[in-house]
Amino acid sequence: MRSSVAPARTPVDLFSLQIFADVARMGSVSQAARAHGLSQPSVSQRMSLLERAVGMVLMERRTTGVRLTEQGLQVLERAQHLLAEQQAFHLAIEEIRLSAGVRLHLSASYTLAEHLLPGWLEPFHRVHSGVDVELEVGNSERVIRRVRERRAELGFVEGPQIPLDLERVTVASDELAVVVAPGHPWSRRRSRVPLALALATPMVLRERGSGTRQAFELAVSRASSGEMPLVALELGSSAAVKAAVMEGIGPGVVSALAVEAEVAAGALIVVHVEGLAMHRKLLAVWPLGVSLSPEARALLSVIGVAN
Repeated sequence: MRSSVAPARTPVDLFSLQIFADVARMGSVSQAARAHGLSQPSVSQRMSLLERAVGMVLMERRTTGVRLTEQGLQVLERAQHLLAEQQAFHLAIEEIRLSAGVRLHLSASYTLAEHLLPGWLEPFHRVHSGVDVELEVGNSERVIRRVRERRAELGFVEGPQIPLDLERVTVASDELAVVVAPGHPWSRRRSRVPLALALATPMVLRERGSGTRQAFELAVSRASSGEMPLVALELGSSAAVKAAVMEGIGPGVVSALAVEAEVAAGALIVVHVEGLAMHRKLLAVWPLGVSLSPEARALLSVIGVAN
């Protein structure tokens, strides 16, 4: 049997040392291969390259498993010290990152910020408690502007029209709802509201630049060959739209997510308009070609988006 091997000019990598330590601990190349998700020939080749790199025979292959040589035992002892130092290094780096105050800047439209993000951030914080999340809320137009200016790493928007210079991924789906107060004439209808009647009725809508307004106008335009809805009142939040509708100012358009409680309580009634398809995708956006931070990728993973 060989007592030594000719040394090569190949550097020793830490991954090979970790596999060597696992082979020694388990006494088996095949078990170490399974532990690392590698094939047995791949691990055997790594061990041969390691022996060439150090210029020594480190293990004896037997039918019953693997036995370290005397030199292999000495190399194992030093490898374990080195691997422990590697682990300590990674822990120290993580401590430095946390002490530096890792911050994730987000911007979200009102619907996502109020009804979806809290449910995503709670499990995110359980795992990433050292990350300080800064969230600014605004309409979709403002969110997109902040992402483009790199003042937010991730944006969450409802708008159907996303600029081409932004990456986007679907994080949820939603539906717009036309709602009226219980005393409104439409609340007593047994059939859908005719599109012509809806277009002739001034409505309470979100301000221009909001994703809800964009999606509603797009749905109306598609159903009516370009007509736009009449506006009774423009307001800057879903809460304001709901309040105005309950006061009897007119029908309003909001996210179905935003009116679940009021509809369940009977304070608002959802009505359906003929020909209007108002399903929409809710999106996460970031600048095209920009690599997201580990924290941003972790949040998307919590949401259920692979990135």
